Amino acid sequence: MKKHLLLVFLFPCMSCFAQPVYFEPVIVDACAENVTLEEAEWYVTDETNQAVRQNEGSAGIWLHPGTYYLHTDNDFSGGTYFYVKGDRVIRDTFRTHKLVMWHEVSPSHGFTYCDEPAEGYLEDHYFNGNVRIRGNFNLGKPVDSLFEYYPNGKLKQMSLEKERRFLSYDTTGNLVCDWNIGKGYRRTFTARGIPVRVERDNQLEKYDENGTCTLRVERREKVRMFNKSNAPWVYRIKRFDEVGSPVYIAKMEMDKVSGASALPETAEEIGNLDLKRITFYRRGVLLFKLVPASAGRYIRYLKPGNKWQRDGTLTEDEFQALLINAE
Repeated sequence: MKKHLLLVFLFPCMSCFAQPVYFEPVIVDACAENVTLEEAEWYVTDETNQAVRQNEGSAGIWLHPGTYYLHTDNDFSGGTYFYVKGDRVIRDTFRTHKLVMWHEVSPSHGFTYCDEPAEGYLEDHYFNGNVRIRGNFNLGKPVDSLFEYYPNGKLKQMSLEKERRFLSYDTTGNLVCDWNIGKGYRRTFTARGIPVRVERDNQLEKYDENGTCTLRVERREKVRMFNKSNAPWVYRIKRFDEVGSPVYIAKMEMDKVSGASALPETAEEIGNLDLKRITFYRRGVLLFKLVPASAGRYIRYLKPGNKWQRDGTLTEDEFQALLINAE
Protein backbone atom coordinates (compact mmCIF):
# COMPACT_ATOMS: atom_id res chain seq x y z
CA MET A 1 0.00 0.00 0.00
CA LYS A 2 2.81 2.40 0.87
CA LYS A 3 4.48 1.67 -2.48
CA HIS A 4 1.27 2.52 -4.30
CA LEU A 5 0.94 5.82 -2.48
CA LEU A 6 4.52 6.66 -3.30
CA LEU A 7 3.86 6.11 -7.01
CA VAL A 8 0.73 8.30 -6.92
CA PHE A 9 2.68 11.23 -5.55
CA LEU A 10 5.79 10.56 -7.62
CA PHE A 11 4.26 10.72 -11.11
CA PRO A 12 2.75 14.23 -10.81
CA CYS A 13 6.06 15.51 -9.50
CA MET A 14 7.93 13.93 -12.42
CA SER A 15 5.64 15.77 -14.88
CA CYS A 16 6.33 19.06 -13.11
CA PHE A 17 10.05 18.70 -13.81
CA ALA A 18 9.79 17.78 -17.51
CA GLN A 19 12.89 18.84 -19.37
CA PRO A 20 12.63 21.68 -21.91
CA VAL A 21 13.05 20.95 -25.62
CA TYR A 22 15.11 23.03 -28.02
CA PHE A 23 12.79 24.45 -30.67
CA GLU A 24 14.37 25.49 -33.96
CA PRO A 25 11.73 26.05 -36.67
CA VAL A 26 12.37 25.93 -40.39
CA ILE A 27 10.54 28.87 -42.00
CA VAL A 28 9.62 28.30 -45.66
CA ASP A 29 8.62 31.17 -47.95
CA ALA A 30 5.38 30.06 -49.62
CA CYS A 31 5.65 32.86 -52.20
CA ALA A 32 9.18 32.04 -53.43
CA GLU A 33 9.03 28.39 -54.51
CA ASN A 34 9.45 27.11 -50.97
CA VAL A 35 12.74 28.87 -50.33
CA THR A 36 13.89 28.51 -46.72
CA LEU A 37 14.19 31.82 -44.89
CA GLU A 38 17.44 31.62 -42.98
CA GLU A 39 16.99 34.94 -41.13
CA ALA A 40 13.22 35.02 -40.67
CA GLU A 41 11.92 36.94 -37.66
CA TRP A 42 9.54 34.97 -35.45
CA TYR A 43 8.25 34.66 -31.91
CA VAL A 44 6.23 32.14 -29.90
CA THR A 45 3.13 32.58 -27.70
CA ASP A 46 1.45 30.08 -25.40
CA GLU A 47 -2.23 29.12 -25.13
CA THR A 48 -3.02 32.32 -23.18
CA ASN A 49 -1.50 34.47 -25.98
CA GLN A 50 1.41 35.45 -23.74
CA ALA A 51 4.72 35.90 -25.56
CA VAL A 52 7.18 33.19 -24.56
CA ARG A 53 10.26 34.59 -26.28
CA GLN A 54 11.37 36.11 -29.54
CA ASN A 55 14.22 34.48 -31.42
CA GLU A 56 16.22 37.75 -31.37
CA GLY A 57 18.58 36.55 -34.05
CA SER A 58 19.25 33.16 -32.47
CA ALA A 59 18.47 29.91 -34.24
CA GLY A 60 15.96 28.61 -31.67
CA ILE A 61 14.56 28.71 -28.13
CA TRP A 62 13.92 26.24 -25.29
CA LEU A 63 10.30 25.25 -24.65
CA HIS A 64 8.65 23.12 -21.97
CA PRO A 65 5.97 20.60 -23.05
CA GLY A 66 2.75 22.40 -23.98
CA THR A 67 0.76 24.07 -26.74
CA TYR A 68 2.22 27.06 -28.60
CA TYR A 69 1.72 29.30 -31.62
CA LEU A 70 4.49 30.40 -33.97
CA HIS A 71 4.22 33.94 -35.40
CA THR A 72 6.29 35.14 -38.35
CA ASP A 73 6.87 38.74 -39.37
CA ASN A 74 4.03 38.63 -41.92
CA ASP A 75 1.47 36.89 -39.72
CA PHE A 76 -1.47 38.84 -38.26
CA SER A 77 -3.87 35.90 -37.94
CA GLY A 78 -3.01 34.48 -34.53
CA GLY A 79 -0.05 32.30 -35.42
CA THR A 80 0.42 28.69 -36.47
CA TYR A 81 -0.43 25.97 -33.95
CA PHE A 82 2.15 23.45 -32.76
CA TYR A 83 2.85 21.56 -29.54
CA VAL A 84 5.75 20.11 -27.60
CA LYS A 85 5.22 16.63 -26.16
CA GLY A 86 7.71 14.49 -24.34
CA ASP A 87 11.22 15.02 -25.63
CA ARG A 88 10.42 16.18 -29.15
CA VAL A 89 8.74 19.05 -31.00
CA ILE A 90 5.74 18.35 -33.20
CA ARG A 91 5.78 20.46 -36.41
CA ASP A 92 9.24 21.92 -36.85
CA THR A 93 8.66 23.14 -40.44
CA PHE A 94 6.41 26.15 -41.04
CA ARG A 95 5.27 27.98 -44.15
CA THR A 96 4.66 31.72 -44.31
CA HIS A 97 1.19 32.90 -45.31
CA LYS A 98 0.58 34.19 -48.81
CA LEU A 99 -2.54 36.20 -47.99
CA VAL A 100 -2.05 38.45 -44.96
CA MET A 101 -3.54 41.58 -43.47
CA TRP A 102 -1.32 44.60 -43.86
CA HIS A 103 -2.43 47.91 -42.32
CA GLU A 104 -0.20 50.04 -44.55
CA VAL A 105 -2.08 49.08 -47.71
CA SER A 106 -4.88 51.56 -46.99
CA PRO A 107 -5.96 54.08 -44.34
CA SER A 108 -8.05 51.29 -42.79
CA HIS A 109 -7.08 47.64 -43.20
CA GLY A 110 -5.91 45.90 -46.32
CA PHE A 111 -4.46 42.62 -47.53
CA THR A 112 -1.43 41.61 -49.53
CA TYR A 113 -0.85 38.43 -51.48
CA CYS A 114 2.85 37.61 -51.72
CA ASP A 115 3.71 41.23 -50.80
CA GLU A 116 1.43 42.71 -53.48
CA PRO A 117 -2.04 44.25 -52.93
CA ALA A 118 -4.59 41.42 -52.99
CA GLU A 119 -6.62 41.32 -56.22
CA GLY A 120 -9.50 39.07 -57.39
CA TYR A 121 -10.58 35.86 -55.71
CA LEU A 122 -7.83 34.52 -53.46
CA GLU A 123 -7.43 31.91 -50.77
CA ASP A 124 -4.62 30.78 -48.52
CA HIS A 125 -4.14 27.46 -46.73
CA TYR A 126 -2.80 26.01 -43.51
CA PHE A 127 0.10 23.58 -43.46
CA ASN A 128 -2.42 20.69 -43.36
CA GLY A 129 -4.07 21.88 -46.60
CA ASN A 130 -7.26 23.32 -45.06
CA VAL A 131 -8.35 26.79 -46.18
CA ARG A 132 -7.16 29.50 -43.77
CA ILE A 133 -8.74 32.55 -45.43
CA ARG A 134 -10.59 33.28 -48.69
CA GLY A 135 -12.41 36.16 -50.36
CA ASN A 136 -12.62 38.61 -53.25
CA PHE A 137 -10.34 41.66 -53.23
CA ASN A 138 -9.85 44.92 -55.09
CA LEU A 139 -6.65 46.91 -54.57
CA GLY A 140 -6.01 45.11 -51.30
CA LYS A 141 -9.49 45.55 -49.81
CA PRO A 142 -12.16 42.86 -49.41
CA VAL A 143 -14.98 43.41 -51.90
CA ASP A 144 -17.90 41.68 -50.19
CA SER A 145 -17.45 38.81 -47.74
CA LEU A 146 -14.24 37.54 -46.18
CA PHE A 147 -14.05 34.09 -44.57
CA GLU A 148 -11.40 32.95 -42.06
CA TYR A 149 -11.12 29.37 -40.76
CA TYR A 150 -9.50 27.41 -37.96
CA PRO A 151 -6.92 24.72 -38.83
CA ASN A 152 -9.64 22.08 -38.23
CA GLY A 153 -11.72 23.57 -41.06
CA LYS A 154 -14.36 25.26 -38.86
CA LEU A 155 -15.35 28.83 -39.70
CA LYS A 156 -13.50 31.31 -37.46
CA GLN A 157 -14.79 34.68 -38.68
CA MET A 158 -17.04 35.96 -41.42
CA SER A 159 -16.60 39.62 -42.37
CA LEU A 160 -19.49 41.24 -44.24
CA GLU A 161 -17.73 44.31 -45.58
CA LYS A 162 -20.76 46.09 -47.06
CA GLU A 163 -22.72 45.76 -43.81
CA ARG A 164 -19.60 46.44 -41.72
CA ARG A 165 -20.48 43.36 -39.71
CA PHE A 166 -18.17 40.71 -38.26
CA LEU A 167 -19.32 37.30 -37.00
CA SER A 168 -16.86 35.25 -34.90
CA TYR A 169 -17.11 31.55 -34.00
CA ASP A 170 -15.33 29.19 -31.62
CA THR A 171 -13.43 26.10 -32.75
CA THR A 172 -16.60 23.96 -32.64
CA GLY A 173 -18.66 26.32 -34.83
CA ASN A 174 -20.67 28.22 -32.20
CA LEU A 175 -21.29 31.94 -32.71
CA VAL A 176 -19.46 33.85 -29.95
CA CYS A 177 -19.49 37.45 -31.22
CA ASP A 178 -21.69 39.55 -33.52
CA TRP A 179 -20.13 42.98 -34.12
CA ASN A 180 -22.20 45.23 -36.36
CA ILE A 181 -20.44 48.57 -36.80
CA GLY A 182 -23.09 49.82 -39.23
CA LYS A 183 -25.91 49.37 -36.69
CA GLY A 184 -23.75 50.26 -33.70
CA TYR A 185 -23.85 47.12 -31.57
CA ARG A 186 -21.58 44.33 -30.40
CA ARG A 187 -22.92 41.12 -28.85
CA THR A 188 -20.91 38.29 -27.31
CA PHE A 189 -22.28 34.85 -26.45
CA THR A 190 -21.36 31.65 -24.65
CA ALA A 191 -20.95 28.41 -26.59
CA ARG A 192 -24.61 27.65 -25.73
CA GLY A 193 -25.78 30.87 -27.38
CA ILE A 194 -26.50 32.69 -24.11
CA PRO A 195 -25.63 36.42 -24.28
CA VAL A 196 -22.67 37.55 -22.18
CA ARG A 197 -22.68 41.27 -22.98
CA VAL A 198 -24.39 43.62 -25.41
CA GLU A 199 -22.76 46.92 -26.30
CA ARG A 200 -24.51 49.72 -28.17
CA ASP A 201 -23.76 53.41 -28.57
CA ASN A 202 -23.79 54.75 -24.98
CA GLN A 203 -25.38 51.58 -23.62
CA LEU A 204 -24.05 48.38 -22.04
CA GLU A 205 -25.73 45.22 -20.75
CA LYS A 206 -24.02 42.29 -19.00
CA TYR A 207 -25.48 38.85 -18.34
CA ASP A 208 -24.64 35.88 -16.14
CA GLU A 209 -24.25 32.26 -17.27
CA ASN A 210 -28.02 31.75 -17.14
CA GLY A 211 -28.78 34.70 -19.41
CA THR A 212 -30.04 36.99 -16.61
CA CYS A 213 -29.12 40.65 -17.00
CA THR A 214 -26.88 41.70 -14.10
CA LEU A 215 -25.92 45.23 -15.20
CA ARG A 216 -27.40 47.90 -17.45
CA VAL A 217 -25.60 51.20 -18.07
CA GLU A 218 -27.03 54.04 -20.15
CA ARG A 219 -25.28 57.32 -20.91
CA ARG A 220 -26.58 60.54 -22.40
CA GLU A 221 -25.55 64.15 -22.60
CA LYS A 222 -27.02 66.39 -19.92
CA VAL A 223 -29.58 68.88 -21.25
CA ARG A 224 -28.40 72.47 -20.85
CA MET A 225 -29.82 75.75 -22.07
CA PHE A 226 -26.41 77.41 -22.24
CA ASN A 227 -22.83 76.24 -22.76
CA LYS A 228 -23.94 72.93 -24.23
CA SER A 229 -20.42 72.07 -25.39
CA ASN A 230 -19.34 71.45 -21.79
CA ALA A 231 -22.43 69.48 -20.76
CA PRO A 232 -21.41 66.44 -18.66
CA TRP A 233 -22.38 62.83 -19.25
CA VAL A 234 -25.38 61.60 -17.29
CA TYR A 235 -25.34 57.90 -16.34
CA ARG A 236 -28.28 55.72 -15.32
CA ILE A 237 -26.95 52.49 -13.83
CA LYS A 238 -28.97 49.46 -12.76
CA ARG A 239 -27.46 46.45 -11.00
CA PHE A 240 -29.50 43.22 -10.72
CA ASP A 241 -29.20 40.01 -8.70
CA GLU A 242 -29.24 36.43 -10.01
CA VAL A 243 -33.04 36.39 -10.39
CA GLY A 244 -33.25 39.76 -12.13
CA SER A 245 -34.40 41.83 -9.14
CA PRO A 246 -32.78 45.28 -8.76
CA VAL A 247 -29.89 45.63 -6.31
CA TYR A 248 -29.47 49.36 -6.90
CA ILE A 249 -30.51 52.07 -9.34
CA ALA A 250 -28.19 55.06 -9.59
CA LYS A 251 -27.99 58.39 -11.34
CA MET A 252 -24.47 59.72 -11.78
CA GLU A 253 -22.55 62.28 -13.78
CA MET A 254 -19.04 62.73 -15.14
CA ASP A 255 -17.38 65.64 -16.86
CA LYS A 256 -16.51 64.75 -20.46
CA VAL A 257 -12.99 66.11 -20.20
CA SER A 258 -12.00 64.07 -17.15
CA GLY A 259 -14.30 61.11 -17.76
CA ALA A 260 -13.31 57.96 -19.61
CA SER A 261 -14.85 57.20 -23.00
CA ALA A 262 -15.67 53.58 -22.08
CA LEU A 263 -18.84 52.87 -20.13
CA PRO A 264 -18.24 51.96 -16.44
CA GLU A 265 -18.99 48.39 -15.41
CA THR A 266 -16.94 47.54 -12.30
CA ALA A 267 -17.59 48.81 -8.77
CA GLU A 268 -14.38 50.85 -8.91
CA GLU A 269 -15.29 52.49 -12.23
CA ILE A 270 -18.83 53.27 -11.06
CA GLY A 271 -17.52 54.62 -7.76
CA ASN A 272 -15.36 57.14 -9.62
CA LEU A 273 -18.44 58.88 -11.05
CA ASP A 274 -20.14 61.80 -9.33
CA LEU A 275 -23.16 60.43 -7.48
CA LYS A 276 -26.46 62.29 -7.69
CA ARG A 277 -28.61 59.65 -6.05
CA ILE A 278 -28.69 55.89 -5.62
CA THR A 279 -31.43 53.61 -4.28
CA PHE A 280 -30.66 50.15 -2.88
CA TYR A 281 -32.97 47.12 -2.87
CA ARG A 282 -33.00 43.56 -1.55
CA ARG A 283 -34.93 41.03 -3.63
CA GLY A 284 -36.78 43.94 -5.18
CA VAL A 285 -37.77 45.47 -1.82
CA LEU A 286 -36.70 49.08 -1.21
CA LEU A 287 -34.03 49.47 1.50
CA PHE A 288 -32.70 53.05 1.47
CA LYS A 289 -31.54 55.94 -0.68
CA LEU A 290 -28.24 57.84 -0.65
CA VAL A 291 -27.59 61.39 -1.82
CA PRO A 292 -24.29 63.28 -1.57
CA ALA A 293 -24.00 65.69 1.37
CA SER A 294 -20.44 66.97 1.12
CA ALA A 295 -17.07 65.71 -0.07
CA GLY A 296 -16.77 62.12 1.09
CA ARG A 297 -20.11 61.91 2.92
CA TYR A 298 -23.58 60.72 1.94
CA ILE A 299 -26.99 61.13 3.58
CA ARG A 300 -29.05 57.97 3.97
CA TYR A 301 -32.84 58.12 3.72
CA LEU A 302 -35.42 55.50 4.66
CA LYS A 303 -39.01 55.36 3.47
CA PRO A 304 -41.17 53.64 6.11
CA GLY A 305 -44.30 55.27 4.72
CA ASN A 306 -45.00 57.66 1.88
CA LYS A 307 -42.19 60.10 2.74
CA TRP A 308 -38.42 59.82 2.86
CA GLN A 309 -36.88 60.23 6.32
CA ARG A 310 -33.25 61.02 7.04
CA ASP A 311 -31.40 58.18 8.79
CA GLY A 312 -27.75 59.10 9.34
CA THR A 313 -24.77 59.43 7.03
CA LEU A 314 -22.21 57.19 5.32
CA THR A 315 -18.56 57.80 4.60
CA GLU A 316 -16.91 57.43 1.20
CA ASP A 317 -15.41 54.08 2.22
CA GLU A 318 -18.80 52.78 3.33
CA PHE A 319 -20.37 53.85 0.04
CA GLN A 320 -17.62 52.16 -1.99
CA ALA A 321 -18.08 48.99 0.10
CA LEU A 322 -21.78 48.95 -0.82
CA LEU A 323 -20.91 49.07 -4.52
CA ILE A 324 -18.35 46.25 -4.16
CA ASN A 325 -20.76 44.01 -2.19
CA ALA A 326 -23.45 44.56 -4.83
CA GLU A 327 -21.16 43.51 -7.69
